[in-house]
Amino acid sequence: MQQPKNLRTFLLVFAICQVSAFMAGSVLQFSNGFSAFWAPTGVCLVGLVLAPFRWWLPLLILQTGVDTVATAANFDVFVLPDDSIKVGLAAYYLKRVTEPEPYSIKSLKSFVQMLLACALSFATVAVYSAPSSELWLGYWMGDLLGVTMVAPLFFLEHAHRKDTQKFESVITLLVFLIVTRAVFLSSNLFTLSPLEYPYILFPLLLWVSIRLPDRVVAISTISVAALSVYYTGQNMGPFLALPVSPTDQLLILQIFLLILTTGPVFLSLTVYERKSAAGASRRYRADQVKAERVYQLLFETSGVSIGILKNRK
Repeated sequence: MQQPKNLRTFLLVFAICQVSAFMAGSVLQFSNGFSAFWAPTGVCLVGLVLAPFRWWLPLLILQTGVDTVATAANFDVFVLPDDSIKVGLAAYYLKRVTEPEPYSIKSLKSFVQMLLACALSFATVAVYSAPSSELWLGYWMGDLLGVTMVAPLFFLEHAHRKDTQKFESVITLLVFLIVTRAVFLSSNLFTLSPLEYPYILFPLLLWVSIRLPDRVVAISTISVAALSVYYTGQNMGPFLALPVSPTDQLLILQIFLLILTTGPVFLSLTVYERKSAAGASRRYRADQVKAERVYQLLFETSGVSIGILKNRK
């Protein structure tokens, strides 16, 4: 994973932040006016972690200028300055904790570090962003979901498994799209409560986490989460059938998305660590047997007698 070292790469990262903010604000918007997940937060975290420290101050200055222009034009769907600040705190920690190597999600520990760093920094900085505790919780969950959806796609070590199941991966993604559409468009297929319908997708996600490469795991979770938010924003799906307020519906949807985006990654990393530990154990036993054979051959051909005297008291 190489860090960007020129102005062109830096401006490209900044442009991606703005485009993703526009998409999140205009397409994946919930019925009460809030985005269930704020994708620019994840993109901004990726950009800051990949970018060298010398580009951080220009990024914040440019972001503040863009936000000022957007607010003046009544088109406030861009990353806010406080978003960049709270993401910057988490990115600074991730860069420092993994120096001199670039940050990557290669173990459960590194993934938990990212979740805790983002959860704490978002909670401390976003206190003043919402007038009530319910809205604050929605903002906080949306920012955290933006990280859990976008960051694994860039930071997961894709070398965990070889991308040899290309046909199987394509078929799996198509099945996910079909099943997700059926879950959110057909509410009378099964005799289940509305809240149980979305979790029909979890057996497929668990199978993908064990079977397919990490890149497919990340793409699958992003696809399902995006479709879930889109259909819910179009007043379709099981989350709107619950007899609760729109704010509570948003919170239930966000909890579902949090489980959806973190569960498969946790399982995928657990499977990888167990396979790595089993492989290391096999290699250690093989090296031990090989060393014993070498010593045995050395003793048999050396012509030197070896005796063991027992110490008697």
